[in-house]
Amino acid sequence: KMLGLHLTLARFKTLTALVEYLLFLSLHVLPNRFRPNEQPSHVSNFFNEIVLADNLLFKAFNNCDTLAYKEYFNNDLEFYHDLGGLTVSIKSELQSFKENCETDLHLKRELVKSNLKVYPIKNYGAIEI
Repeated sequence: KMLGLHLTLARFKTLTALVEYLLFLSLHVLPNRFRPNEQPSHVSNFFNEIVLADNLLFKAFNNCDTLAYKEYFNNDLEFYHDLGGLTVSIKSELQSFKENCETDLHLKRELVKSNLKVYPIKNYGAIEI
């Protein structure tokens, strides 16, 4: 049980839905949460930095630019895909990336800024949904 609610993974269709649910709960428990129209300017600047980084990452992804794509990850990468599961290294992620680029799938990533949510975590970074 979590906060008096029974939480099962089966209730959520994707990992993103689960993360959004947990984030929603944690923001309502924390006394100093940010609301969209009440964000200080440093939070807005942080949001814009993340939008820029996402756009550059997506450009590398869309152009199958392995060198640029690799620059956005640490060697100890942990990536959770809702269908493919866990990837635990940059080597594995780059192999998967190269294989996808060699197919006829022509996958494309595009940032939908109006749907982007960024929640700063003091002295750490942020959660991006």
